[in-house]
Amino acid sequence: GRLTNLVNISDSTTVCGTLFHSPFDPTPGTRVPGADCGSVGPYYHNPTLRNFEPRIGFAWDPFRDGKTSVRGGFGIYDVQPLPGYFLLQENQAAPFMIFSKVDKPKAPAPNSLAGQFFVGGQNLLTNPPPRAKLGLLSTSTIETNPHRSYMLQWNLNVQRQINPDLSVTVGYIGSHGVHMLIRGDDGNMTPSTQTPQGLFFPGGPVVNPKLGIIRYIYWGTDSFYHALNVNVDKRMSHGLQFQVAYTWAKSIDDNSSTIAGDTFGNGLNSLFYNSPKSLRGLSDFHIGQNASINVLWALPLPKSAHGLVKAAVGGWQVGTIFKFNTGIPTTAIIDGDPMGVGNGGADGFGIPNRVPGCDPINHNYLGSISPVYINASCFTLPTVAASSPLAAQCTTYGKPVTPAPAGQVYCSNLLGNAGRNTIIGPKLVNFDFSATKNNYIRKISELFNIQFRAEIFNIFNRSNFNPPLPYDGGVVFNEDGSTANAGDIRNLSTPARDVQFAIKIIW
Repeated sequence: GRLTNLVNISDSTTVCGTLFHSPFDPTPGTRVPGADCGSVGPYYHNPTLRNFEPRIGFAWDPFRDGKTSVRGGFGIYDVQPLPGYFLLQENQAAPFMIFSKVDKPKAPAPNSLAGQFFVGGQNLLTNPPPRAKLGLLSTSTIETNPHRSYMLQWNLNVQRQINPDLSVTVGYIGSHGVHMLIRGDDGNMTPSTQTPQGLFFPGGPVVNPKLGIIRYIYWGTDSFYHALNVNVDKRMSHGLQFQVAYTWAKSIDDNSSTIAGDTFGNGLNSLFYNSPKSLRGLSDFHIGQNASINVLWALPLPKSAHGLVKAAVGGWQVGTIFKFNTGIPTTAIIDGDPMGVGNGGADGFGIPNRVPGCDPINHNYLGSISPVYINASCFTLPTVAASSPLAAQCTTYGKPVTPAPAGQVYCSNLLGNAGRNTIIGPKLVNFDFSATKNNYIRKISELFNIQFRAEIFNIFNRSNFNPPLPYDGGVVFNEDGSTANAGDIRNLSTPARDVQFAIKIIW
């Protein structure tokens, strides 16, 4: 029963599985917000107990010759609320887990916190320092009665047999996620409003000033995926087999989080749950084009080969796997908390404006001594027209590089228009090679084989890079508006050339 939940993010008391009275209440009648269970009730109502998940599929031979097949299907698939989704909610949630934060006193001033930890920290909780969220308890809020989360998936393809060992398939694949999960490290932020200029944070207190960090899970986003798939498949004949697969796809969502806010390294943490469409864009795992070719060729044995020559040149196979895909997306950000969101438990960020018609990618990054991938000059600080009613509520930057354009004013508490995941990272090209030699020893058995294997991964030793991550190389401006050293590439997405040899005994 030691589970706790804020039914509403603005509540000061939690609903628990079992009643609990905190020892942090120093005197009767004095309650530390979040340190007690206000009531006992259900933690979460599972909406997937009576699922209706129809699926339908068909296959049709239009020419009745056994060489062409038209296939299609549609299905509904529930996204089950697995226990792992709730793990990070409870490991820092009061009252059963006391989690807070305090400031380290600056030297040489007297340490005002000295000795307070030896008595359990009560003084820090009842008399927190006068700064937002310091000394305030952390808890979590989970949508208690969410809508059912599910996926709609469909496909349609046509397969044609060209000859007995060669076929071609062309198809379309799609999916739509409904009531998908959005999760973040701190939803206790300043309320925002949607304006014609974008998402605006007018300032003021956070949603729940009595509590500190509030981790959240809501089910209020959706996703779309569409893809064209082409496949050419040749089965083994005359010593040769190969497969060519190509996918052209687009995946869009409001957020890509699951168990954590930043499930993917290129993801943004703690998106705006009260306005999820504000950062709708490519999924963190989006790959626009993906091609793969694999070939296995059994080298022919000359008919004149006998004895030692046959043993030396026979039984050889070579194989290759070639892979190409366009890069994963990343986001250019303003570092820190320029909009005054106040979500202290997460990596803060702001979004800059995009310069129209400017290519944000430095395509000759590989030719430079210090590889820089993002063209920071394609981004500017958010502004609004000086005549706009919003201008009077705008806060400015401390150290902007240049004055605002004529007729405009800087607006640091406005979400810029550059968007999420609008920069596509470097492409990936990889070529693997293998050679195997089969040595059958018939004197032992028909199947006894001592196989020699040589495998070379990334045979051309190509450097494939990850894109600059948002909180690292993706920072184009600092919180005060000054220019950051943005766009540098540091990490490889594939290892360097790797050669391995092996002996495999098969019987």
